[in-house]
Amino acid sequence: MPQTSPRLVWTPVQIEGEIGTYKSGKNLKIVLRRPKNGNALNASMLARIKESYQKAANDDSISRIVLTAEGKFFCTGMDLGKSTTAVGQGEDAASRAFEQFTTLFETIQDSPKVTIAAINGMCYAGGIGLAFSSDIRLATVNATMALSEVRLGLCPAIISKYLVREWGLAFTREAMLSGRTISMAELKQIGAVHGLADDEVALSALLDEYLTNLSTCAPSASKMCKDLAQEAWLRGGTAEQDAAIYKMFKNMMGPDSESAIGLRNFQSGKRSTDWDSLNHRAIGSKL
Repeated sequence: MPQTSPRLVWTPVQIEGEIGTYKSGKNLKIVLRRPKNGNALNASMLARIKESYQKAANDDSISRIVLTAEGKFFCTGMDLGKSTTAVGQGEDAASRAFEQFTTLFETIQDSPKVTIAAINGMCYAGGIGLAFSSDIRLATVNATMALSEVRLGLCPAIISKYLVREWGLAFTREAMLSGRTISMAELKQIGAVHGLADDEVALSALLDEYLTNLSTCAPSASKMCKDLAQEAWLRGGTAEQDAAIYKMFKNMMGPDSESAIGLRNFQSGKRSTDWDSLNHRAIGSKL
């Protein structure tokens, strides 16, 4: 990654209530804006976050999606206020909450875009799910996480599958059972967090630099990389994984693939391709 890169200019798309969205080139930033409540997730926020990811998934002008927050918290998970919590409210309320959180995390995980969580502060429960259903995580060094559900008579049921995948089974088990505070340095050491910054200002600069670097990565190839990781996790060592790998190999070697442009630029001496400057729908017709 370059040592220095220009800061990105973020233009507001929609700033309304508890969610804000911003755009910079082919980057979309979704910001949680409920800092006085720890950016706890209510039903409206869950729906709007999911809708933002769904719209971006079908938008060729977007290649990367960032999720971050205002205030000292990234996200404290499900809103547990007396008037909003689904806990103890019956089977229907529990089923609705399960569906809302499950579909949100799956929408983030399955997005064809590269998804990044910029973790600006403390993070609990469903907030951890937001971070670890994303592809990449950057964080301030003082941000922390805790699977404190066990202290409330709960367990991190929905997010557990993402944590086992990203943290490993032994680390996740101990973190769930102890409910202890987990540092970003710890998570970076196991490869679950990918960059640390001293404070929020430095995190913003690190994010811009990371996004600038990702603009040299082809969008369809990036999706294939995501698919390879998912195939390895879900179907590792099976004939289905082999078939998926073969299909991706054939696609990337085709005459209308991104590789035709990337390799041409490489062979002509260009060190990188600015994929963001290309009209992706027109790539095939330009070859």
